Amino acid sequence: MMRLERAGEKQIHIFLSINELEQYGLSPNGDIWSVEWEHFLIDLISNIKDDLKIFRSETISIDIEIVQKQDEVFVMTIKSEEEDDFESDWDELDDGMDDIHFCFEDVENIIQLANRLYPDYSEGDLFFYEGRYHFIFPVRCQDEYEKLEAIFTEYGEPAIQTMAQMYSRGKKLIGGRAVSQLNRYFHKM
Repeated sequence: MMRLERAGEKQIHIFLSINELEQYGLSPNGDIWSVEWEHFLIDLISNIKDDLKIFRSETISIDIEIVQKQDEVFVMTIKSEEEDDFESDWDELDDGMDDIHFCFEDVENIIQLANRLYPDYSEGDLFFYEGRYHFIFPVRCQDEYEKLEAIFTEYGEPAIQTMAQMYSRGKKLIGGRAVSQLNRYFHKM
């Protein structure tokens, strides 16, 4: 039976069995860009929108993942992002509400980045997910964001995964004070 699970204020996970997908004429291995999938997703989102009242805008992103857990084999994460023509993206940063999320191929790049950031910064969370290291760093204002983004770009690349994915599926290696911990163990004198 289809199960909904709230993953955040504007995000939900939907768990479906193969049998339920087949009732809609779909397969988890089928073409998700087909017309059948499109109709299924539109109907599903319409029902969720009315039932849970979490989607207030036109922008909705959907992540689809197949898992092998008893009868539940199909998971969709649906996230709503409010749009406001007059609100700047930086308004959230000014309130300390956003983070930088970069990924790295090699742990040595993260160690070098931590050495560069220390002692001005000590925060951050370090994760390992799908063969790569992910660093999530809190940002307080626009000027700091631009400065830090330029520094982070020298060592890694912006992550395509969401921060929610890291916190729910990634393996947390260092939490809270990653810059300070990395310098404590790997600082080269």
